[in-house]
Amino acid sequence: MKGQLHFAPEIMIKALGFIFIAITLIATLFSLQQYSITYEGRPELRQLIDYSENYLSSKCITYEDHGTFFKGVFDKNKLDKNVGGCITFSKPVTIIIKDQKGGSWSSRPASSLLSLSSQRLTYPIVVKYSDQFVPGIMEVTI
Repeated sequence: MKGQLHFAPEIMIKALGFIFIAITLIATLFSLQQYSITYEGRPELRQLIDYSENYLSSKCITYEDHGTFFKGVFDKNKLDKNVGGCITFSKPVTIIIKDQKGGSWSSRPASSLLSLSSQRLTYPIVVKYSDQFVPGIMEVTI
């Protein structure tokens, strides 16, 4: 019976010692680590993405079939009349649309296309000619 009285406290002391050492070790490792989280906001890029998405689905230039407008499918006849679409943006935006058939449309004169831009996005698109659908790209530059 004498051994039983001393046996439990010895195990408890060893267990508490182990837990204390483990907590000290973990706390030391965490204190040596320096976490740095930086967040770089890019509101100009976000606005350009929003504008581009709205342009891709603009009713003024997208292909329509029985009241359904197809996002990213542009009607050639509508592009010929109004490349800029019916949406506006707070900053000057250049939109260049090119297809594999050789068609090219731009919302800006060629002289302004030479300026260096801060943001540029490229989207795959389709241009609907009267007889066929032609793949192409749309570049949106701010």
